[in-house]
Amino acid sequence: AGATSFESCAVRVKPHTDPTDITILAFEEGPNGLQVLPDGCPDWIDVAHVPGSLLVNLGDVLRFWTNDTWRSTRHRVVLQGSHTGVDDGGDRMSLIFFHMPNYDAVIDCADIGAAVVSADRPRRFPAFRSGERSHFAQLVRNERGLPDRQTLKADNSRGD
Repeated sequence: AGATSFESCAVRVKPHTDPTDITILAFEEGPNGLQVLPDGCPDWIDVAHVPGSLLVNLGDVLRFWTNDTWRSTRHRVVLQGSHTGVDDGGDRMSLIFFHMPNYDAVIDCADIGAAVVSADRPRRFPAFRSGERSHFAQLVRNERGLPDRQTLKADNSRGD
Protein backbone atom coordinates (compact mmCIF):
# COMPACT_ATOMS: atom_id res chain seq x y z
CA ALA A 1 0.00 0.00 0.00
CA GLY A 2 1.39 3.36 -0.97
CA ALA A 3 0.60 6.89 0.08
CA THR A 4 -1.09 9.26 -2.35
CA SER A 5 -1.30 13.02 -2.07
CA PHE A 6 -4.52 14.88 -2.80
CA GLU A 7 -2.90 16.63 -5.76
CA SER A 8 -2.08 13.39 -7.63
CA CYS A 9 -5.64 12.09 -7.92
CA ALA A 10 -9.23 13.13 -8.56
CA VAL A 11 -11.63 12.58 -5.66
CA ARG A 12 -14.66 10.40 -6.57
CA VAL A 13 -16.12 10.10 -3.04
CA LYS A 14 -15.19 12.94 -0.70
CA PRO A 15 -13.24 12.18 2.49
CA HIS A 16 -15.65 11.05 5.21
CA THR A 17 -16.45 8.66 8.02
CA ASP A 18 -19.49 6.35 8.02
CA PRO A 19 -22.37 7.12 10.42
CA THR A 20 -22.85 3.38 11.06
CA ASP A 21 -21.26 1.11 13.67
CA ILE A 22 -19.52 -1.04 11.06
CA THR A 23 -19.24 -1.14 7.29
CA ILE A 24 -18.20 -4.34 5.53
CA LEU A 25 -16.79 -4.10 2.02
CA ALA A 26 -16.09 -6.87 -0.47
CA PHE A 27 -14.33 -5.76 -3.62
CA GLU A 28 -12.72 -7.34 -6.63
CA GLU A 29 -9.20 -6.86 -7.82
CA GLY A 30 -9.09 -3.88 -10.11
CA PRO A 31 -8.05 -0.25 -10.15
CA ASN A 32 -7.05 1.22 -6.81
CA GLY A 33 -9.32 3.91 -5.49
CA LEU A 34 -10.20 3.33 -1.85
CA GLN A 35 -7.88 5.12 0.55
CA VAL A 36 -7.77 5.47 4.35
CA LEU A 37 -6.21 8.14 6.54
CA PRO A 38 -5.17 6.61 9.87
CA ASP A 39 -4.97 8.91 12.89
CA GLY A 40 -1.54 10.53 13.07
CA CYS A 41 -0.72 9.70 9.45
CA PRO A 42 -0.05 12.69 7.16
CA ASP A 43 -0.84 10.88 3.89
CA TRP A 44 -3.74 8.89 2.48
CA ILE A 45 -2.93 5.18 2.07
CA ASP A 46 -4.19 2.99 -0.78
CA VAL A 47 -6.21 -0.04 0.35
CA ALA A 48 -4.94 -3.08 -1.51
CA HIS A 49 -7.21 -5.90 -2.63
CA VAL A 50 -6.61 -9.13 -0.67
CA PRO A 51 -8.25 -12.10 -2.44
CA GLY A 52 -11.00 -13.79 -0.42
CA SER A 53 -11.08 -11.11 2.26
CA LEU A 54 -13.51 -8.52 3.57
CA LEU A 55 -12.63 -5.02 4.66
CA VAL A 56 -14.27 -3.80 7.88
CA ASN A 57 -14.48 -0.08 8.63
CA LEU A 58 -15.47 1.15 12.06
CA GLY A 59 -18.12 3.86 11.95
CA ASP A 60 -19.10 6.84 14.06
CA VAL A 61 -21.58 4.90 16.22
CA LEU A 62 -18.71 2.76 17.57
CA ARG A 63 -16.61 5.88 18.04
CA PHE A 64 -19.31 7.49 20.18
CA TRP A 65 -20.26 4.28 21.99
CA THR A 66 -16.64 3.66 23.00
CA ASN A 67 -16.00 7.32 23.92
CA ASP A 68 -13.32 7.61 21.21
CA THR A 69 -11.54 4.40 22.27
CA TRP A 70 -12.26 2.96 18.80
CA ARG A 71 -12.11 5.62 16.08
CA SER A 72 -14.18 5.67 12.91
CA THR A 73 -12.20 5.07 9.72
CA ARG A 74 -11.52 8.19 7.67
CA HIS A 75 -11.66 7.19 4.00
CA ARG A 76 -12.26 8.39 0.46
CA VAL A 77 -12.37 7.04 -3.10
CA VAL A 78 -10.13 8.53 -5.75
CA LEU A 79 -9.59 8.15 -9.47
CA GLN A 80 -5.93 7.48 -10.06
CA GLY A 81 -4.15 7.41 -13.37
CA SER A 82 -4.88 9.41 -16.47
CA HIS A 83 -7.23 12.02 -14.89
CA THR A 84 -9.34 11.79 -18.04
CA GLY A 85 -12.36 10.51 -16.17
CA VAL A 86 -11.71 6.91 -17.23
CA ASP A 87 -9.93 4.44 -14.94
CA ASP A 88 -6.71 3.07 -16.42
CA GLY A 89 -7.14 -0.29 -14.68
CA GLY A 90 -10.62 -1.26 -15.88
CA ASP A 91 -13.68 -1.78 -13.71
CA ARG A 92 -13.97 -3.04 -10.15
CA MET A 93 -17.14 -4.32 -8.51
CA SER A 94 -17.72 -3.54 -4.82
CA LEU A 95 -20.39 -4.78 -2.43
CA ILE A 96 -20.96 -2.68 0.68
CA PHE A 97 -22.93 -3.62 3.82
CA PHE A 98 -23.71 -0.94 6.39
CA HIS A 99 -24.77 -2.03 9.88
CA MET A 100 -26.39 0.35 12.31
CA PRO A 101 -28.46 -0.09 15.48
CA ASN A 102 -32.20 0.53 15.29
CA TYR A 103 -32.93 4.20 14.81
CA ASP A 104 -34.53 4.47 18.27
CA ALA A 105 -31.53 2.86 20.04
CA VAL A 106 -29.79 5.24 22.44
CA ILE A 107 -26.04 5.43 21.82
CA ASP A 108 -24.48 6.21 25.18
CA CYS A 109 -20.91 5.41 26.19
CA ALA A 110 -22.09 5.16 29.81
CA ASP A 111 -23.72 1.84 28.80
CA ILE A 112 -20.24 0.37 28.41
CA GLY A 113 -19.16 1.84 31.73
CA ALA A 114 -15.74 2.22 33.29
CA ALA A 115 -14.00 0.58 30.32
CA VAL A 116 -14.51 3.80 28.36
CA VAL A 117 -15.77 6.45 30.86
CA SER A 118 -14.02 7.26 34.13
CA ALA A 119 -12.63 10.16 36.14
CA ASP A 120 -9.47 9.88 34.02
CA ARG A 121 -11.46 9.54 30.80
CA PRO A 122 -14.53 11.79 30.93
CA ARG A 123 -17.42 11.49 28.48
CA ARG A 124 -16.57 13.19 25.18
CA PHE A 125 -19.98 12.92 23.46
CA PRO A 126 -23.58 13.27 24.63
CA ALA A 127 -25.99 10.35 24.27
CA PHE A 128 -28.16 10.38 21.13
CA ARG A 129 -30.61 8.20 19.23
CA SER A 130 -28.96 6.22 16.45
CA GLY A 131 -31.31 7.57 13.77
CA GLU A 132 -30.22 11.15 14.50
CA ARG A 133 -26.87 10.42 12.82
CA SER A 134 -27.97 8.10 10.01
CA HIS A 135 -27.37 8.57 6.28
CA PHE A 136 -31.02 9.62 6.01
CA ALA A 137 -30.77 12.17 8.81
CA GLN A 138 -27.83 13.71 6.96
CA LEU A 139 -29.95 14.09 3.82
CA VAL A 140 -32.40 16.15 5.87
CA ARG A 141 -29.50 18.19 7.29
CA ASN A 142 -28.31 18.81 3.71
CA GLU A 143 -31.77 20.07 2.70
CA ARG A 144 -31.69 22.48 5.67
CA GLY A 145 -28.20 23.72 4.82
CA LEU A 146 -26.66 22.21 7.97
CA PRO A 147 -23.09 20.84 8.04
CA ASP A 148 -22.39 17.27 6.99
CA ARG A 149 -21.25 15.43 10.11
CA GLN A 150 -19.49 12.64 8.22
CA THR A 151 -17.53 14.74 5.70
CA LEU A 152 -14.01 15.54 6.81
CA LYS A 153 -12.99 19.18 7.09
CA ALA A 154 -10.35 20.67 4.77
CA ASP A 155 -7.61 19.68 7.25
CA ASN A 156 -9.00 16.09 7.27
CA SER A 157 -10.27 16.43 10.84
CA ARG A 158 -13.58 14.80 11.70
CA GLY A 159 -16.82 16.67 11.05
CA ASP A 160 -18.59 15.87 14.34
